[in-house]
Amino acid sequence: MDAVRLDPWHEPGVPHEEFGRETDRRRTILTGLTRGLGGDPDYVSPTARLAQAKSEALLQSALVSGPLTEAEREANDLENLLLAETNDHADWELLGQLVEQLPAGTGLEDVTGRVRGDRREAGRAGLPGRRCRGAG
Repeated sequence: MDAVRLDPWHEPGVPHEEFGRETDRRRTILTGLTRGLGGDPDYVSPTARLAQAKSEALLQSALVSGPLTEAEREANDLENLLLAETNDHADWELLGQLVEQLPAGTGLEDVTGRVRGDRREAGRAGLPGRRCRGAG
C-alpha cells in the first residue's frame, strides 16, 4: 500500500493568498454584522478567549516532535484540519440561521445576504483544495 502524503496548505493551485482573502472577507462580514447589531467587533468575550485557546492547542499539537513518525504527525495535522473546518462550517451554519431571524428593514440585508452566500459556498465546497495524494 502506498503511503499517503497530506499537504493541505501547500496544494498546487491553492495559494496561501486565497486563504487570506477568504479570512479577510469573512472578517468584513462579521464586523459589519456585529456593528450593525450594535455590538463592538473589538470586544473579546471570555468564550472567545476559550475558543482561541483551543485553536492554539491544536496548532501546538502539530509541533510535537517526540517519538511520532512523519505519518503520525501528518495524521494529526489532518485531524486538526478536519476539526477546524468542521467547527468553521458549524459556526457559519449557526450564524446563517441567526441572521435569517432578523426582521426586515434592519439595514443589514447586504451583510446577511453575504452570510447566506458564504454558507452555500461552504456547504458545496467541503474542504476545498485540500486533498490527500500518494507519496512517491
